[in-house]
Amino acid sequence: MKVRWTESSVRLRITPAEMDAVLHGETVTEALAALPGGAWRVALGASEAAASTLAFEAGGTLLRVALSEADRSALADPAAEGVYLKTPDGAVRYYVEKDVPCAHPRAGEAMEPATETFAPPPGFEERKNEGGGGSAPSGEDTGFVAAVLAGGRSHRMGRDKAALTLDGENGGGETLLAHAVRVAREAGAREVLVVGRTEAPEGATAAFGDDIPGMGPLGGIATALRHADGLPVLALGCDMPKLTPEAVRWLWEASAAQSGEDAAAEGVAAVGGPAGGRIEPLFAVYRAACLPRLGHALGAGALSATQFVAEGRFGRAAVPPEHAAALTNVNTPEEFAAATAAVVSRFEEDGHDGGA
Repeated sequence: MKVRWTESSVRLRITPAEMDAVLHGETVTEALAALPGGAWRVALGASEAAASTLAFEAGGTLLRVALSEADRSALADPAAEGVYLKTPDGAVRYYVEKDVPCAHPRAGEAMEPATETFAPPPGFEERKNEGGGGSAPSGEDTGFVAAVLAGGRSHRMGRDKAALTLDGENGGGETLLAHAVRVAREAGAREVLVVGRTEAPEGATAAFGDDIPGMGPLGGIATALRHADGLPVLALGCDMPKLTPEAVRWLWEASAAQSGEDAAAEGVAAVGGPAGGRIEPLFAVYRAACLPRLGHALGAGALSATQFVAEGRFGRAAVPPEHAAALTNVNTPEEFAAATAAVVSRFEEDGHDGGA
């Protein structure tokens, strides 16, 4: 079993024999003995619980991953590359992947063991090439991580914008936050992170408070990137009542189309929308490459998201006319009232009942 970890993720790559053992209820372990104070071990086994678990035992020197029956069945699927999980609080992602042949750039230095490997599943090489190398979840070429930023203070609105409902401030319909989460899911997001909240609404993968409160949208974007395990993040505001799955999907596809043109790019931002030709920092894709500059900006108190994008290595994607209205955001009761009427009318035409 190969073990790789980052600040907030653990990746286990297993051989066919190890997978067979886990599927038959056995536990497989890997130990790193050359550590001061004793070995650090990882144990992978089966669980009878409804959900898979990750836990530290033996004073933190043993990391135990127990896969539920559903996740073991998913792992056994010949077309699957692995199972991709996270702890209930969303703080740690953990992946159990099938080890497939991969040419290590410095195999001699890395001392890669000669282990049994799986045959690559259908489409693996295409996903590896598009993603820049390495294994990825099935569907990685079409899925993406969305982050809904919901930590604003809503001063001009006079109340929490995220809690406003699409059928009126006092109605019982879908909140703006729930609307953004649902739209991101319908657009194809494989994960939806809510930043600036401690409770995840239905449909969201996880919710996080800002790592550093009071830093505005840039602080929320930095928090999302740190929880995305190196994956690009499509950032959305929580105050966009006209947002549509089609518009979000367009942005992701525009970003993907530009990703191969500049390997060092920090992301892609939409340009246009109801305000004309301005940059839309909360309708943009951010890549991990922007984190160093982002940290410097936050440290210097340069909190303008628009300025950050304008001064960085971001591609631009002109918003098509059919998606321009979807970028409407609301900051005052008057703007919300004007936008809500159009949204409710569209929901009724599309057959939505407004439920969260």
